[in-house]
Amino acid sequence: MTERMTELTLNYNQLEKIAGMTTEYPYVMHVSDLSKFIDHTIPWHWHEELELTYIKKGSLKLFTNTSKYDFREGEGFFINTNVMNMKISTSRRGRTTEVSHIFHPIFLSGNFHSLFETKYLNPIIKNPHIELIRFSDNEEIGKALLSILKRLEELQHEKNTEFATRNLLSEAWLLLIREIMEHPEGRERSSLKSQDRLQYMIAFIHRHFREKITLEDIAASANISEREASRTFRRIRDKSPVDYLIEYRLSMAGNDLLSTTDSITDIAYRNGFENSAYFGKMFRKHFNMTPTQFRKSAGAAGEPDEPELDEIMEAVGFVSEENEKIEAARKNDPVL
Repeated sequence: MTERMTELTLNYNQLEKIAGMTTEYPYVMHVSDLSKFIDHTIPWHWHEELELTYIKKGSLKLFTNTSKYDFREGEGFFINTNVMNMKISTSRRGRTTEVSHIFHPIFLSGNFHSLFETKYLNPIIKNPHIELIRFSDNEEIGKALLSILKRLEELQHEKNTEFATRNLLSEAWLLLIREIMEHPEGRERSSLKSQDRLQYMIAFIHRHFREKITLEDIAASANISEREASRTFRRIRDKSPVDYLIEYRLSMAGNDLLSTTDSITDIAYRNGFENSAYFGKMFRKHFNMTPTQFRKSAGAAGEPDEPELDEIMEAVGFVSEENEKIEAARKNDPVL
């Protein structure tokens, strides 16, 4: 089965619900054009399924809990189970297409606790030091893996290819094992405690971004200090939790601008901004255009005579007490 992706479906804890995945056939191919996502970004998410991906067009930067990776056209990677990640297109024209083969471990193991699971799958799946394996056609194993992924892509356009698909994924898995054995270095993964902290905080932000939340609230969701919360975010994204909160609100507002005809004021309030002035100021800073321009540039329909209220209020210097607190939090984010 093939799914063309333009957005993710996430549950309460930001665990991705894999589109097209079924218990009867726990495999699906996703073709994702990152230019179709807001900010050309596939947001933070994770899933228990395994993922083998190659960059068909363009380039992207991939973030995990511990590292940042740059991938160019023709390169590929494996992402282990439950590894939190985010992808951003780095193509000059924003056109990046990735082809991902996503499958549950049971697709290869057949049964829980089978020999296939304990001998071949678990040494990778349960290894806390393996979060991502990258490969390219500059190496023998990488070239073989990319060839398999492209053949898998072709298979999904044919009929009755379920067995052939599983056979090719089994071959790919054996190549991954070989790659790890030949290059065991450089596979450090953050402690489970550190991963859990970041996942708790991001899940909290995604659940409560429409509400008035503070750095203290975000830190409390992971049972850590405000300083440690800031340090954790800056280590991965070079930004504070409050900055991430604002960017997430803007991203969700961008989705609303494109998918609804609601007024800019309503969208601002619904996504956690107390007034249109502050929303307009931050939106323009992030997207280099006003909300109205953003909506028109994508051909989305808004209110036909809707004034640029965000610009008017910003021009007269209207800033609410709540937004002043947010600005103060951004400037005084406690981090060593």
